[in-house]
Amino acid sequence: MSNEELSGRDAKFVQSSIAPTEENYLQSLEHVKGEVETLRIISFFLNGDEYAFEVGDAVEVLKPRPITEVPRVPDHILGLLSVRGEMVSIMDIKKRLNIGSSGTNELLARILVAGYEDDEDRTGFLVDGMGGVKELRAGSVKPTDVLGGLLKGICTSGTGSTIRLLDLEKLLNPNKAA
Repeated sequence: MSNEELSGRDAKFVQSSIAPTEENYLQSLEHVKGEVETLRIISFFLNGDEYAFEVGDAVEVLKPRPITEVPRVPDHILGLLSVRGEMVSIMDIKKRLNIGSSGTNELLARILVAGYEDDEDRTGFLVDGMGGVKELRAGSVKPTDVLGGLLKGICTSGTGSTIRLLDLEKLLNPNKAA
């Protein structure tokens, strides 16, 4: 195809596919040098929006099953579930974040079990669906005070979607939230 043929409507497309932007070029150089600090996350969906925990906080993902209700607990705690002999509290994360309640598609819904590495206490979070494990540039997480301090920050994935990175410690300990 000649340059004259490309000078029409497809020139911008062809140019962008051949020559990377300056930012992409610099990122590739950083990656080759090993200077890019990355952050691994496990993402999930709530009401169509993408949220995530750091991979180190996640323990496992389960299909929903019957939960034993417990009296006199906060309304965002759905109850308890036995996971390999360990009692795990199950949280309606939408209620905890004040973005609705657990109306989910049962075929896609999952329970994401998370906890601290040095602590045996685990909590399961009822989510609408899983997005998977992703790797982001650590510098791409922008701090925010949205959701009452329960977020570490907001970042953009490689596909351009907005991901809200939750702070597990503040989510589990209401006294630590801002």
